[in-house]
Amino acid sequence: MRALQRPIRVLDYGMIIALPALSIAVLAACFLVQSPVALVLLTLAQGAIFQLFGLLNHEFFVHRKVGGRFGHGLSMLFTAPIQLSATRYADAHWAHHENVVTPEDSEAYKSDIDTRLKRYLFMTAIGTKWAASGKMGVGRAPYFALRRPTARAISRARVEATLSALILVGAVVAAFFAPKAILFGYLLPLLLVLPALNAIRILIEHAEIQPDNPFSIASRFRCGVFEEILFLFDSGEYHLIHHFLPNVPFYRMRTARAALHDFFDNRDVRRTRGWWRLLRSWYLGNRRHGTWWSAQTAPVAKSTIVGGRQG
Repeated sequence: MRALQRPIRVLDYGMIIALPALSIAVLAACFLVQSPVALVLLTLAQGAIFQLFGLLNHEFFVHRKVGGRFGHGLSMLFTAPIQLSATRYADAHWAHHENVVTPEDSEAYKSDIDTRLKRYLFMTAIGTKWAASGKMGVGRAPYFALRRPTARAISRARVEATLSALILVGAVVAAFFAPKAILFGYLLPLLLVLPALNAIRILIEHAEIQPDNPFSIASRFRCGVFEEILFLFDSGEYHLIHHFLPNVPFYRMRTARAALHDFFDNRDVRRTRGWWRLLRSWYLGNRRHGTWWSAQTAPVAKSTIVGGRQG
């Protein structure tokens, strides 16, 4: 377990440098290219990069504390451009880990996204704000409400909100001078692509689980290379592993999956049949979040023994 959680600092700091550089390169490309097809592809790419900003912040600065005493400043480098408060997100995310798939889970609002209209709206910036407000269903504490409202946390959250606002205002002003670059390289990725990608990732993380199995706390499905890159090794089996070992770096997740395969099989954590099926069941089948949907499940090993019975 210690080996799985050991960091490779060159990779960590390399990603901290490379990802913003890649985002700037996409922004520059939007300024230079003229092809509408190329602009659409660059917009989608920038939206995916923005999602990686959030995922890198989640792993590096919420869990693994990369950067030490400079970690919070580095966290703002990744969160302020995507209009996210590093402090409020960290507070809410720890509440999710501490209370996962219970009524106290900070992400319990997903069970309120219970109609097709709400589910499609959740893929937009407006729907995301509505769900996070806690007002989409029975009424909950807002997702970003500080659960540990210390003076330091409040002060940091105010600074972060100001910085995010300044970046957004600056982008709007810059759009008068370089409209194509700002529109396709920042505003559309931020307002259209990022909310859609986040909705997909957030929904499938804990979409189909076995409520009567305390080890089944995230959807268990095998990710391919595309999902590994798009979600930075934080979906399917990787997200399940993350909840048990939150300090495993993304570049050791494949090793962790192989190491923990029998651990989950021996506890009867069933597999679902992939994230595309989850999305179809969610959007078209109107399945309830956090329940078991599969009529047929992948069998566990015959030698598995769970609670005195054969799994």
